[in-house]
Amino acid sequence: METISGIFAAVPLDYFLLGAVAVVVALDTMRSGIGRAAALAVALPVALLLHSLLGTTAFIGNIAALDSGMMQAAVFGAILALSYLLVRRMGLEYVDGGMGQPIQSLIAGVALAVIFAVIWQESAVLGVLWQFDSPVTSLFAGSYRLFWLLGAYAALAFARG
Repeated sequence: METISGIFAAVPLDYFLLGAVAVVVALDTMRSGIGRAAALAVALPVALLLHSLLGTTAFIGNIAALDSGMMQAAVFGAILALSYLLVRRMGLEYVDGGMGQPIQSLIAGVALAVIFAVIWQESAVLGVLWQFDSPVTSLFAGSYRLFWLLGAYAALAFARG
């Protein structure tokens, strides 16, 4: 029993967090197809871009000026939810096919967990909620982010096909 607890103690908690994201997305993909995962994969970078542009807007720029990190994270969450709904409503029904395929679900879950990790590290406001440890930070370092994103989007395209 000590051996098993020693193994889990050596693994960073971040890997369990990313694994939980992958499992939840894989189970959802198994149940309802890859459409939600694809919409979230598109909505995450869009939300990051829109949140970075929020400070220069005319009417809601004051919200971006708030110093509270939790408020900034809540604004990012609202932008992410709005982006997800807009991407989902764009008529991507053809993406919803392939329900019940375990390999497709596994690929979609891992790909979305990678996109989630890269966007989380890229966004400064999400660091208030959770700060990844050095193994995950070095794995998704700035010089590798492009390759991780390209690989994740290619995996989602493969899972769809």
